[in-house]
Amino acid sequence: MSTNAFDCLSNALLQAGLRCELPIAFMIPFRVQEMLQDGDVRDVRAVTLHQCPQGEEGVVDYEVEVHMRDGSRKTEEFQGTGVDVEHDTYVLYDRNRDGAMKHLHLLH
Repeated sequence: MSTNAFDCLSNALLQAGLRCELPIAFMIPFRVQEMLQDGDVRDVRAVTLHQCPQGEEGVVDYEVEVHMRDGSRKTEEFQGTGVDVEHDTYVLYDRNRDGAMKHLHLLH
């Protein structure tokens, strides 16, 4: 996957994370890009983030889920600390709601 092909999805995820005031907004595009190393951005149907505070000094469990057009899902879990958040799930990108990704191409 080229960097340019991922730019639109990355921007959409970052903007959604900032709108939702997620403390990990800048980490989400990086995590999704790692998950899509062998995939095609055009096949992404939705991206969700689930956050679950653990009550242990601000520890939060996060789960990023990428839903693909063929019905498969890719999931990655990680932890964050030092934030006070509510237990919630966010739909950061939905193809039906936000439309299909338009891909950027560099002109040389």
